[in-house]
Amino acid sequence: MPQTWESVFAALVRDYLNSEGALASGVPDATDLPKATQDEATPADRPSIIVAARITESRGKHFRVILVSVNLFTMIGEDGTDPALAGTWMQSIREALQDWNAFFPWLADLPFERRTGWCLLKQPQLGEPETANDSTKHTRDYNQPLTFRLAVDF
Repeated sequence: MPQTWESVFAALVRDYLNSEGALASGVPDATDLPKATQDEATPADRPSIIVAARITESRGKHFRVILVSVNLFTMIGEDGTDPALAGTWMQSIREALQDWNAFFPWLADLPFERRTGWCLLKQPQLGEPETANDSTKHTRDYNQPLTFRLAVDF
């Protein structure tokens, strides 16, 4: 089955969050905080980071806007993730995603197959983070949006 642009960019961001540049920003490594795409995991895996993506705009054959959501899923309560620790994790994720001095070289160093078929038209834009609590399930979810504007299939 061919990959969609959503799955390509969800995997790129997931892999970047496991890179040396992101780890240097304080993002926990995969043994402390598992990272997956929406196709690989469920929010039941807590704490974890799940990266999801969707196309929010498509003009013509070659222009796409892809919204990538970096979601941190945690539990609250006695056995849950300390909210201060989760806040620190989200801050480090935000810092890693806006560290263009690490992110762009990482993208440029990707194997040819992962760089083919798309081109960034603008620097990715970091959106405002969001938090959602569900007291009935004892969960707290954090979302950090990141928007890519691309030329594709050219």
